[in-house]
Amino acid sequence: MSRNFELLRAVEETELLSAPRTVPVANSPVLPPPGEGIERGAILKLAQRLFLLPGTGAAPRTVLFCSVGEVNRSSPVSAHLAQVLAVPADSCVCLVDANFYSPSLHRFFESDGRHGLTDALRKLGEIRSCVRHLMPSNVWLLPGGSSLPDAHTFLTEDRLRPCLAALRSQFDRVLIDAPPFGLHEDALWLGRLTDGVVLVVEAGATRRDQAVRAKE
Repeated sequence: MSRNFELLRAVEETELLSAPRTVPVANSPVLPPPGEGIERGAILKLAQRLFLLPGTGAAPRTVLFCSVGEVNRSSPVSAHLAQVLAVPADSCVCLVDANFYSPSLHRFFESDGRHGLTDALRKLGEIRSCVRHLMPSNVWLLPGGSSLPDAHTFLTEDRLRPCLAALRSQFDRVLIDAPPFGLHEDALWLGRLTDGVVLVVEAGATRRDQAVRAKE
C-alpha cells in the first residue's frame, strides 16, 4: 500500500483506485475476471468519494474509467461500482463498454455483447434499443456491440456526444469503461465528454511515469 500512497501523492489531486491482484469479492452479483477480485470496501469508498459525500457540489453523473498501463483493470472496477450505485430502488445506472479493442463488460454479467455501442453509433437515434436491463438489478448495460474491422472509426466525438446525452436523460448515472491508457489514447477525448475521469492503477505494477502522464 505504501507504493500506492506515494503514487497518489505524486499525482496530487488525481483520484487513483488501486486494483489488487487477487482479493475475494464479498456479496457481489458481478462476476469478476479470473484472479482479479476487487475489495468491496474499496468500491464502497470510491462510490462515496465520487457521488455521496455532502458539501462537494453537484455530484457527477457521467464518469469515465480508464486503466493506466497496458492491461485492462478498469472493467471490473466499473462493473462493481455500477452494482453499488444501483442499490437504491429509485436509482438506475447505465454501464457503457467503450473499449472497442477488447470489450469485456458483457462477460462479467454473462450477457450477450454482440449488439451494443458500435451499432448505436452506426445508427444514431437507436441507442435505447441497444441497452439491456440486467435483471433483477437497476443496472443497464450498453455492451461493445458488433465486431467490425473499422469499429474504432465510429468512436468519434460527434457521434458519441448525442448518444451520451440520450443516456444522461434516461439514467441517473452513466459509467463508461475506456481502453487502457498506454495502448490507446481514446480516453483523452472521451474524458472531455464526461463529468470526470477515474484512473485505475495496479498495485506493484503501474509505473509512476505512466500515471503522471495520464494525469497530465
